[in-house]
Amino acid sequence: MKKIKSLFKENYHIVVLSVMVIAVFYVFIHSGLFSDDSNYRRVAVCDWPEIFQFLKWHIINFNGRTLVHFFVILFLRREWTIELWRVFATAAFCIVPVLCAKMISDGKKISKPAVLLTVFFLTSTFPYVWDSSVYWLSGSFNYLFPSVLLLTAMLCSVKKPDSLWIIPLAFLSGATTDQTGLMTIGFFVLMGIDRAINQKKVSVKSIIFFLSACAGYAMILICPGTYARFTNQGGMGAEGFIYNLIKIIRIRWIDNMCITTLTICIVFFVVFWLLRFKTQTRFTKILNPVLAVSLSVSAALNLLLKAVLLAGKLFNKTIVFSQTVNKAFFALWLVYAALLIGSLLLSGFYIYLFLKKPLPLISVILAYGSQFMMAAASQSMYRACIPALFMIYIFMSFSLTELIKSEKIQSIRNKSMLTAAFVILCVISCAFQAVTGLHCVYKSEPFNPEPMNSSEMTAFTDKLGEENKLYYTGTAWQEKIDLFDFSKLYF
Repeated sequence: MKKIKSLFKENYHIVVLSVMVIAVFYVFIHSGLFSDDSNYRRVAVCDWPEIFQFLKWHIINFNGRTLVHFFVILFLRREWTIELWRVFATAAFCIVPVLCAKMISDGKKISKPAVLLTVFFLTSTFPYVWDSSVYWLSGSFNYLFPSVLLLTAMLCSVKKPDSLWIIPLAFLSGATTDQTGLMTIGFFVLMGIDRAINQKKVSVKSIIFFLSACAGYAMILICPGTYARFTNQGGMGAEGFIYNLIKIIRIRWIDNMCITTLTICIVFFVVFWLLRFKTQTRFTKILNPVLAVSLSVSAALNLLLKAVLLAGKLFNKTIVFSQTVNKAFFALWLVYAALLIGSLLLSGFYIYLFLKKPLPLISVILAYGSQFMMAAASQSMYRACIPALFMIYIFMSFSLTELIKSEKIQSIRNKSMLTAAFVILCVISCAFQAVTGLHCVYKSEPFNPEPMNSSEMTAFTDKLGEENKLYYTGTAWQEKIDLFDFSKLYF
């Protein structure tokens, strides 16, 4: 019995990861091809001359994400390659907790609680967030795999800052998508700044890594299809940008019911850092307690409003607020959003200033930057939040690791009971992901198109180009919401 307990104590994170793999793969085997998959499937079954004909058109007229869409076509060629994608995507999704935990761990050991925390966040998140970024083939190559590649490049840079493997990793990560590529460049810029501050110099390898990421990103920028895509999406002024930014912050983050547990935990850890560093200076003695109390009260009021709306929905009661009440709610919400966004960034700055740890601050900056980029588009769907979510997980993993080191946690005698409870909670959340995932993923009948010849491919691309323009001018892309309406829940 003692041997079993000892074995579990050393490997409980592996047990939880194994359960996650089973749950996620269970969802994957029930997911089907959808939307863009159908178009790329028609190309994938063709002979290579026609595939390259399509890729040439794609680069010039459609999209600059050449690398990721080449892999989309590659994995859609055969039924067995589609099954292989399900295996690779499961592995990529389930490796995220390991990468985040490894990145913030000291030495070669991995923070096991950090692994469990990220597993909990990934699996307790309602699958509406993952359906088009993880469980969808085309979406996974545009969001999941690039984000995991970025995490890998970051891990290698943090743990082995002089490794030559960083060069190809930086290049490939930079060449994936416009969002993740720019985040890759930003990461190496921020790491270079940190080393310049602490080491009083910038190494040649740091410059090479940065240039490698830039070279990869240039593969996207030089494609005419990149500019064609932005032209099709349409431009916007400062007012449109501010509207989109507030919309992203509200319906994709703060008021997104799918990630409520993450939002609560962010507030908890931000308050933890504010109170931990309150005695550092006279300024923090005054500022930090005020911020901590204000943020806690604002978060509690926001949760109370969600609870009221959810109760109304469960009991089929329509709740409608007057225009005056909605404006008051919006003013309070702006205060809460400013407190949360500002305090999270301030916490990262405190960690860097007082603990000399750059990664939490860098991850928060990259998360913010990725969402600013998406605000420049007319629409930002859940899938565009994935890189930012992974960055936030790094901050949260570090915070949990430091919380465990605190005297209050260390003074707890029976910590094994807490660990067991956390393991059980993660297993339950994995089951939640498996069950709810079946209702959220796209399902489709087997689609086996006939190969096209050159003339048929030309007709196909002409039609696809017209459909693409219509999509960006349609209601699905140009979705508008009333930012002053607080009687709705967003899932």
